[in-house]
Amino acid sequence: MKYFVSYTTRDKEITPDLLKQFSKEFEKKGEVFIDLLHNDSIDKQSRVLKELDSCDVMILIETNSVYQSNV
Repeated sequence: MKYFVSYTTRDKEITPDLLKQFSKEFEKKGEVFIDLLHNDSIDKQSRVLKELDSCDVMILIETNSVYQSNV
């Protein structure tokens, strides 16, 4: 199972430590992609789209600003 975690860092509660916790939990069940943690590509946007296209499950971390994000 491949998980794609979507979020915005506009909200202060979304921190690298929180994202690492999410990653650790979902790695127990399969592969996980969190842009801030796992995207080491030169073309970052292309990588995000590739990972999103190949995931089985998208998880949205819902915060106040998440629906205001353009991408």
